[in-house]
Amino acid sequence: MIIYSILDSTNLIISIAVFSFSFQKLIYTSKMWTTTGLLLAFALTTRSTRASPIASDRWFQEPDSAAAKLFARGPSDSYPDGYSTPPTSSTPQAWTDRLAQVVASDSFPNYGPRASETAPWYASDGTVLQSNDPSVCLFTSGCENPLDIMYAGEGNIGVTFDDGPSDASPSLYDFLAENKISDVGTHFVIGSNVLSYPDQFAQLVESGGHVAVHTWSHPYMTTMSNEEIVAELGWTMQIIYDQNGGKVPKYWRPPYGDLDNRVRMIALEVFGLVSVVWNADSRDWSMSDGTPKSTIVQTISDYLTGDKSNGLIFLEHELNQDDVDMFIQMYPSMISNGWKLANIPDTVGEDWYQNAKDNSSSPSPHSLIQTAPVAAPTLYQDAAPTTSLTSSSAASSTASTSNATTQSSASSTHASSASTTPASSSVVITSTSTVAPTSQTSVAPQPQRNTSNSGMGITIPSGFSLLISTAGLLWLIIV
Repeated sequence: MIIYSILDSTNLIISIAVFSFSFQKLIYTSKMWTTTGLLLAFALTTRSTRASPIASDRWFQEPDSAAAKLFARGPSDSYPDGYSTPPTSSTPQAWTDRLAQVVASDSFPNYGPRASETAPWYASDGTVLQSNDPSVCLFTSGCENPLDIMYAGEGNIGVTFDDGPSDASPSLYDFLAENKISDVGTHFVIGSNVLSYPDQFAQLVESGGHVAVHTWSHPYMTTMSNEEIVAELGWTMQIIYDQNGGKVPKYWRPPYGDLDNRVRMIALEVFGLVSVVWNADSRDWSMSDGTPKSTIVQTISDYLTGDKSNGLIFLEHELNQDDVDMFIQMYPSMISNGWKLANIPDTVGEDWYQNAKDNSSSPSPHSLIQTAPVAAPTLYQDAAPTTSLTSSSAASSTASTSNATTQSSASSTHASSASTTPASSSVVITSTSTVAPTSQTSVAPQPQRNTSNSGMGITIPSGFSLLISTAGLLWLIIV
């Protein structure tokens, strides 16, 4: 990164000299062909090396690193169209190969996608499976899997914002910066929104916020095929990787909380993504359906004045200005009630990214994802695990849920808060009732995609550009 900066700075200085000498030649000589050629060279050398307004070449990833193999950088127009599930024909072979390894393992659940967000699951032998079946473990049915992060720890609030970036995001980022808490939030971004709001995403990255995955188009993930799940997660990781200095996301949140063991396993074993859910639904999403703001204020206040033993991971959004204003309004109460605010990895003592400790760290070339499924089969099926693979969620298998009413952002029915711990299950069933999602959606409007490139549309590597500049300057001096 330092080398690139030196090259670019040197290139700029020499390019200015080329420009100055070129005009001197234009004024004092009649060698128009020389001047024209050199002015063209100047235009090429000063061409921005960025492939898009926020894509930067100022980081380097070892070509044989695990990240580079899974997320090879492409041109700015190589992303799928926004706001729909990317076609599986666009899926890179590396992702497909990894998925094949995972599906072939003994751990993989024996059922496929369900027909709709309210339909049951069908095992390979035709058996009907319900949402609270331990082999399914649907989060919005009240089932807890120890692989998920659901609790922030005593006295902590895991601050999260879903569905960004959006038009409303800058006011949130400005507020966080003004209060010197830009790094306390985990922003679960939608890939299509990153594509459509590049300036807002750049502000998020530059402000130091923690970036995580919220899929490409915000679908119900349990209705997706294995290949579609890979496309939704992979392309979101790809665009974050490209625009966040080569850092590979480590965490993701399922839209609407629609998460079963098949989706969990693909996320974790194909891409190394840890699922993050919540135990405190602010219900800010319901304001767009007409819920009074006073009701949302009371809901959040009840959490803030309640039991602190498990901590709170809030479900909050940055989709519109009402969402953002609600967090800004409630922030003083979070502080006055003695809560400690942190992003998700900081609440559980883990790195922010798979290949970087935090935003200030350079990406590591070391291996990110194992070449075979790493989790015990019991965590995806129905036998009790002896230990949890994620220390952050180990307590969640026995923790009380008095303050942990789970609810999808698309649901109208709360899951029960009474938890029981089955003696022979790897999961905790907090409710046996299936949540019936509504049609509410939290995907942003679909503005025109910004595909403009700076300069002439030709990318010149920094070193080669410097060589052209130097040659041009010497030519002008001699001639």
